[in-house]
Amino acid sequence: MILDNDLSLTTATAFDLGSVSPGPGNPIKCIAQGVSLTVTITTGATDAGGTDLMVVTCGGADLVEFELPANTLQWIIPVFADGSVDIILPGAQTNV
Repeated sequence: MILDNDLSLTTATAFDLGSVSPGPGNPIKCIAQGVSLTVTITTGATDAGGTDLMVVTCGGADLVEFELPANTLQWIIPVFADGSVDIILPGAQTNV
């Protein structure tokens, strides 16, 4: 797997999933790297987010892979103390 630098998220910054929405047979995978505690994700129809979506416990593992649930809206906002969170979107590789 090659992670795209354009899809590496910083904490508390809204990310637009665009027209890609998760659902049966179309998961949106995420990878938390070097996160010592948790990743909390909110979602919303705008970049303001607002609806709690999920909390992923990482516990200092090198990599933790997780999928966004089907009720994810267009925008997500991940909050984490350290490390990074990468989004894996189908067909979005830019090789940057």
